[in-house]
Amino acid sequence: MESAPTGSKSPADLLAVLQKLYAAEVNISIESDWDNGYTVSLGNLRYGFAAAEHFDARELVQVPQWLEDKAREIYPKAFEEPLRGGGA
Repeated sequence: MESAPTGSKSPADLLAVLQKLYAAEVNISIESDWDNGYTVSLGNLRYGFAAAEHFDARELVQVPQWLEDKAREIYPKAFEEPLRGGGA
């Protein structure tokens, strides 16, 4: 069994990051292409994109860390306590 890359997170961690970003009103997009992996973006079509990164299917475990790191870099106030929306 192959071990997860250093700095990777579990599916539960992805859920926690998504919930944190949602509570902080940070828009994200995840787009998949069956033979080309995933494109993960901070932002959306309506308001524009602040950052985007491509991940091969094998790299999907790196998405939660990238999302959290990049969101903290671009939207630092979104992570100040307490989060809007009553998030944890």
